[in-house]
Amino acid sequence: MKCFGCGEVGHRQSECRKTAGKKTFFVDTKEGEDEDVEEVEYPEFDSEEVVKKEVMTGDTGTALVVGRSCLTPKIADDNWLRHNIFQSTCTVLGKVCRFVIDAGSCENIVSAEVVKKLGLKTEKHPKPYKLAWLKKRGEIVLVPNREMEKPTSMGGETKLLSLARFEEEVDESQSIYVLIGKKVAGEATIPTVAAPVAVKYMDVFPDELPDSLLPLRDIQHRIDLEPGATLSNRPHYRMSPGEHEKLRRQVEELLARGHIRESLSPCTVPALLMPKKDGSWRMCVDSRVINRITVRYRFLIPRLDDLLDQVSGATVFTKLDLKSGYHQIRIRPGDEWKTAFKTHEGLYE
Repeated sequence: MKCFGCGEVGHRQSECRKTAGKKTFFVDTKEGEDEDVEEVEYPEFDSEEVVKKEVMTGDTGTALVVGRSCLTPKIADDNWLRHNIFQSTCTVLGKVCRFVIDAGSCENIVSAEVVKKLGLKTEKHPKPYKLAWLKKRGEIVLVPNREMEKPTSMGGETKLLSLARFEEEVDESQSIYVLIGKKVAGEATIPTVAAPVAVKYMDVFPDELPDSLLPLRDIQHRIDLEPGATLSNRPHYRMSPGEHEKLRRQVEELLARGHIRESLSPCTVPALLMPKKDGSWRMCVDSRVINRITVRYRFLIPRLDDLLDQVSGATVFTKLDLKSGYHQIRIRPGDEWKTAFKTHEGLYE
């Protein structure tokens, strides 16, 4: 930043003390007349009236927040003023409230939530007026509160609290509320009301799928390709020896169960392994090319609000996690070759 008045670096021309008492204006003249420079003298700026500053800090006391948690404090950062919002505290009706200073704001405002929680009385002013500073003479330097840098417990965040400060809070309040996440031992149990139904239809929820294809139902999975579309013939993915071994074992297991078979299909896509949350690997088939040339059927999708209306008043809920869901739907006879996938060992459908 360079001053255009004195030429020094570090301030603007409007802040220059050397040219503060003298400002020059250039006047545009008509053609043919001499171009004169009109100099306008302004009185010197009396700095003694404004230089006097009053340094203030934020108010202290019980803050108007939900609470604080005892966690390991953050490492001290000397540059916390450079990358944090200017926040501090003030007292309203005996309650310590938190406020933010916005350099680009032109008004001083308070949220409706604070007015409601503090029980502030509001009324319309008969003659509206603009907001202004209460002290027009002299400056007040408000120092930001370092503790306001830490996140509060509002909005899903937490306010960090040292152990020493936590002990002081306990001595003052004489009460502690602790939220503990408890893990339930054992597997989920079936509610007593639903137990007879679960026992009656136990064969519907087997632990393992049968080692054969399911019988043909009224609905099979159809795969209609767009007429004239080019069939896919992609090579298998490059894998490490360990990944090849994992994929080979899963393919052999599906062959033994009768869920897949060897194929001579002209339409193939590659198979790959995807990691699962428990550290194991899941075999997946990259069928994106086939999906692009498949005729899509339009099904009626239920509306969410209609579904919520139907379950109104329900008190018992459950969920179904289909094991190997794709193997529980039969492919329409004649469409098996369209599901062919390729591995390092061979071609299967």
